[in-house]
Formats: sequence, C-alpha cells, structure tokens
Amino acid sequence: MITSLTFSAPVRLLSEANLREHWAIKQRRKIQQQQDTYLAMTAALRNRKVQLPCVITLTRVGARMLDPDNLANSFKAVQDAIAKRLGIDDGDQSKVRWVYEQRATGKREYGLEVKIEAAEVAA
Repeated sequence: MITSLTFSAPVRLLSEANLREHWAIKQRRKIQQQQDTYLAMTAALRNRKVQLPCVITLTRVGARMLDPDNLANSFKAVQDAIAKRLGIDDGDQSKVRWVYEQRATGKREYGLEVKIEAAEVAA
C-alpha cells in the first residue's frame, strides 16, 4: 500500500458548461480524457494499491483560470477514471475527498496534475 502518489496526464480540461457542440464531440473528448488519465495512473501505480481513505487533489493546468463551478465540472471525466482505477465510487466521502485547484500559464499549455495522499483517520 502506498500513502502518496503524484502523476500528470496530457489532458486538456475545458469548461464544459460553456461549450456549444455536438454530443458526439463531447463524448469523444470525455472518453479520451478518461483513457489518458487511467493510463497515466496505471503507469504511476506500478501494480501497487493506494491506501484508503485518501485525499485526491486535481490540478488543472491551462492558459487561463476558470471560475469554481466550471473548474469542478471540467474534472468530471478524469474524476470518474481515477475512481474506477481505485475501485471506488467517486461520491463515497468515507473513502475519498476531492480537492480542485488550477494554475494559469498564460500560454497554450494544458495538462492535469494529480496528487493522492492517505487521509488522516479521525479517532
């Protein structure tokens, strides 16, 4: 069991709420985000398991900042992929707490940074 894991994935996270596009394009992007995240996490884990409960910090790297609602919404597909890889429900607050952050680069650089840490268990 590992208590800490950090990895990044070449995922461009967009403000899904503000996009007006065909459903098939949105679905294709979601699948690609999930695949890229799942593969990056699998490579970082190297057949080890994460100690639960844990805190998962998702950091969006992009050209500009998003407002808090759009930030949380942009992580939906990758959050699902991470939860699937851990074998948990992403809404199970007894096993995982999600933290959303972002970093603006001012350039057209995009990515996802993930930090997983074992959570302190209250006695």
